[in-house]
Amino acid sequence: MYLNPVSLSSAADRTSSASTSAGPRIVVSLRKASRDGWLDIVFEDNGPGVSEENRDKLFTPNFTTKNGGSGLGLAISKSVLERCGATIAYSRSFTLGGACFTISYPVER
Repeated sequence: MYLNPVSLSSAADRTSSASTSAGPRIVVSLRKASRDGWLDIVFEDNGPGVSEENRDKLFTPNFTTKNGGSGLGLAISKSVLERCGATIAYSRSFTLGGACFTISYPVER
């Protein structure tokens, strides 16, 4: 997996400029992970988050809470990330109060 710094910067610029208006907010950040040799890509929002009863099903194929959703997006994302040696996890956003997805990715040495 190749992380293009220009694309990440552009995405961060778009989300930070969008966050100045009232309403939905998304923050994307890149940080050094607590595990040595890993980076975290963190996606947070100020939405309702994921209910406790649905957390264990999030990455299950065909699971969706949206009308018309296929329930494949997170399952496919997890599969691709794992093939690259990465992980994806859900937690509650401490900063924004909504969902927080963290992709932990090993840095090539």
